[in-house]
Amino acid sequence: MQKKLPFLTFLSGKLALDIEPAFCDDTSERWLKYGELRERIFDLTPRWNSSEDPLNRSLILCALPRSVDGAVTYLSAVNSGHALLMVDPDSTDLDLFVEKYEPDWVVTLSKQSMGD
Repeated sequence: MQKKLPFLTFLSGKLALDIEPAFCDDTSERWLKYGELRERIFDLTPRWNSSEDPLNRSLILCALPRSVDGAVTYLSAVNSGHALLMVDPDSTDLDLFVEKYEPDWVVTLSKQSMGD
């Protein structure tokens, strides 16, 4: 059974926090509220579950920018219960990490996919 992490308690359902600002998108200067953040995380989380077995954990290598999209992608991966390996998105050694750790998923975001 997957144990929920305390810092993800806002994912447990509708809360008073839903209307409070969670992140500011630097490119559009638009605030993302906790309710919107939760919806975006829930939209992405099923993508990580490629197995019917909830005990089958994968390794996700994340090379994500410091952005709203990067945070949403990271939090959805955390919420999935899989193991994460965080790598600097500007690292020139990404191929070495992939070769060494053989992750099931390699996640990066292009500059075009950032922002709303």
